[in-house]
This record gives sequence, structure tokens and C-alpha cells, in this order.
Amino acid sequence: MRRVLIIFAALAALLVALAALAVGAGYAWLRATVPSASGRLVLGGIAAAIAITRDREDVPHIFAKSRHDLLFGLGFAHAQDRLWQMELSRRSGQGRLSEIFGERSLPPMCSCARLTFMATPNARWRR
Repeated sequence: MRRVLIIFAALAALLVALAALAVGAGYAWLRATVPSASGRLVLGGIAAAIAITRDREDVPHIFAKSRHDLLFGLGFAHAQDRLWQMELSRRSGQGRLSEIFGERSLPPMCSCARLTFMATPNARWRR
């Protein structure tokens, strides 16, 4: 009986350790998908340096020397903030949300996939 309890305790400890490892790996993976709000990035298409700072509420403040550079920085900050929404909208229109959310999103996505929203743009692209 004592041996069974020791084996059960070891299995329970192993299960807790695996669960903690899975939670840590999931957190690290999700954290890696968040765009970096700090650091330097060298991009083409701008005339001078652009500074994008974020306040406590994560609101971007963009500083640039020209209107073109300012709008470039605005587009960059907007894309960082809205990438998830754009990806979700794209997959929704293609009927591919189940790739992210699994089987629970299949019924509404089947009707979107049947409508073939992407057939016309893809056909025009291939011409």
C-alpha cells in the first residue's frame, strides 16, 4: 500500500511539473508574438530618423522631421497595434479561423469557405 502511495505521489509531482512547464512554454510562445515596443529598427523608405515612444497606456507618440516620415511612423505603429485584428479578419474572410480556434469555429467558417471570397482575387492575381 505504501508503495502505491509513493508511485501515486511521484506521478502527481510529475504531472504538476509538466503542467508548469506547459504553462511556461505557452506564456513564452505568446509573449514572442507581441511586437517589440522598444529597440531600434532600420527600415528603408524614410528620409530621417523617426522616434516612436509609448506612454503608460501604450499610446504611441511619433516624432519625425517630415510629414512623409511621420505618416510612415504612424503606419508602422498602427500595424504593430492592429496586426492581430488584421490577421483575424483575413482568416475570417477566407473561412480559415478554425486554424487558430479549432473545431468550435468550424460551423460558421464552413459557410464562409463555401462563399469563396478569395476565389476572385486569386484568379485575378494569376492572370
